[in-house]
Amino acid sequence: IDDVPILPLKYKLYESDRVFPVLLMLKFAAGNHRVYGDMIRGIAQLAKDFPEADLTLCGFPDNWEDGVLYIGKHLIATDSEAVSGDYAIKEGTVTIAIDAFAYCEELTSITIPDSVKMIGLSPFYGCNELESITVDSGNSVYHSAGNCIIDTENKTIVAGCKNSVIPTDNSVTSIGDAAFY
Repeated sequence: IDDVPILPLKYKLYESDRVFPVLLMLKFAAGNHRVYGDMIRGIAQLAKDFPEADLTLCGFPDNWEDGVLYIGKHLIATDSEAVSGDYAIKEGTVTIAIDAFAYCEELTSITIPDSVKMIGLSPFYGCNELESITVDSGNSVYHSAGNCIIDTENKTIVAGCKNSVIPTDNSVTSIGDAAFY
């Protein structure tokens, strides 16, 4: 592990009206995966919400499953060139990080399990071919309708895709920031 570089990354996270300064020390195996700003924001959000997570593991190949980085029960990022077609997030996943599927341009369908309780902003940023979004009917926080992910309690669209139709059944009263990014 001595040959694994340590990169200090400093930036700010925005949540509601508060600003969280973050200094994150990230270890990753050089050359295995590129680290993007969006991925770093997602990891920082995870670090804030789940301080017990071992974030030193993100660059090691064992944490990547078919092009998707999972740390424990948290989906952090994807290799945009490895994720395509229909993808089902693994059962037991609790968090989908900010921009987790960014630029997965060949992703066409996503299925979200009932275990997901938190979804970061613009999880499908740049997924221009995404046409189907399904949330498991047993999910207590989110549901899907019209190819949209909807925060059930707040009646807010969290994310959509190119085939999204905003429901007109009063299950939606607002569209979240970057929902259709």
